[in-house]
Amino acid sequence: MTTTDEQHSKTILQQRAQKLAEAAPQYITDNSVPLTRFMLDQQHYAIETQYVHATLLGGQLTAVPNPSPFLAGLTFAFGIIVPVINTAVLLQLPTESQSVAYYLLIGAGQPELALAVTSVSGQFDFPLATIKPVPNQQAELIAGLLTDDSAAQHCTLLSGAKLLADNRLYFSL
Repeated sequence: MTTTDEQHSKTILQQRAQKLAEAAPQYITDNSVPLTRFMLDQQHYAIETQYVHATLLGGQLTAVPNPSPFLAGLTFAFGIIVPVINTAVLLQLPTESQSVAYYLLIGAGQPELALAVTSVSGQFDFPLATIKPVPNQQAELIAGLLTDDSAAQHCTLLSGAKLLADNRLYFSL
């Protein structure tokens, strides 16, 4: 490779790096919020997409001795060890028939924990007007109920910020 070719390649790589480093466009409007919908058994849930880093196929977990009831085990994702949360236990749902097929990696800056879920149906923009407050604030991790009539099912909106601030989900090993 000649010096000119090397300089040209270097320039192209720098341009690509600069383009990748530019901030992603914001799709959030004042009237809607992007949410990721998922299911636990037959119940529909959503969480703010800003907290979702990835969806992984569920698989073998590393067991932890004397775990918290919320901790299903540990997995390795994107170069870090991530605790997998038994979401059904966390939300006080029946766990007899719970089938886990996916791990939803959530975190503020990087993946901090994974929610064990049955399925993930995708990311959608939901009108803010369709998010209703939870009656009597019956669950501390629930931000509201999605009541959009165009959706096939209503679903429960979990608060990503409250999940990440919940001290029950951080463990000392």
